[in-house]
Amino acid sequence: MENIVALITPFKDGNVSYEGLKSLVLKHIREKTDKLLLLGTTSEAPSLSLEEKKKIVKEVALISEGKIELIGSLCVNNLNSMKEELKVYDGINTVSYTHLRAHETLRH
Repeated sequence: MENIVALITPFKDGNVSYEGLKSLVLKHIREKTDKLLLLGTTSEAPSLSLEEKKKIVKEVALISEGKIELIGSLCVNNLNSMKEELKVYDGINTVSYTHLRAHETLRH
């Protein structure tokens, strides 16, 4: 059985910690994780900019050097940005959010 881990995006002082990201990727390589899922809901992807997402994907690919399979995830709250987000990956995993009605999310 293979193991797939949803990789978190580490932050330091409100910014993506690329040093922390490197440490996590190398740990998963050492521990023989089969695949890493990048930029899913665990990674706070909906709150990252497109440029941050591109840099994360690029950095993880460089760090991993093909030693671990990477799976991209398209996790957006804005359908207008989806077209640009799709260009980040060769293949994707999508997350579909449920529709929330205002009275379910707001309390007066």
